[in-house]
Amino acid sequence: MTDKEIIAQLEDKIINLHEGYRKQLLNLEKFKAMVTNLNLGLLVVDNDDIITKVFPSFEVLTGYSESELIGKRANEILLRQGDVISNLQIKEQQISREKDQSSVYEIPIVAKTVKRFGLLFQVHRFMTAMVLELVRLESIWI
Repeated sequence: MTDKEIIAQLEDKIINLHEGYRKQLLNLEKFKAMVTNLNLGLLVVDNDDIITKVFPSFEVLTGYSESELIGKRANEILLRQGDVISNLQIKEQQISREKDQSSVYEIPIVAKTVKRFGLLFQVHRFMTAMVLELVRLESIWI
């Protein structure tokens, strides 16, 4: 194989990689718009209950800004102090999530906009996978 042929093959590979990257960015933007426009008040926490992502509708519902929540423990900010029952419920749900089980539960949270209100949580494998994929793609491409 000549140098020209090798260079031509490398150029083709670079063009294909660039096109794939461009398509993934477009898909990321579509996916991000879809999840954001659902207005579900989504909040993403890791296995240690640390908030890693706050969607705009959650900010509207609770009055908290993303900067107030990112990196903090959800149960320490959003639950009433001494709310043993809600803390136990969250721990039970975390065990279910680790087993890849879907569930729905409601706990009272403390919001800045009102004294307190119930927040319905639906932990569903598909939705969780969608949101986690969005967060993963954002961390790679943006």
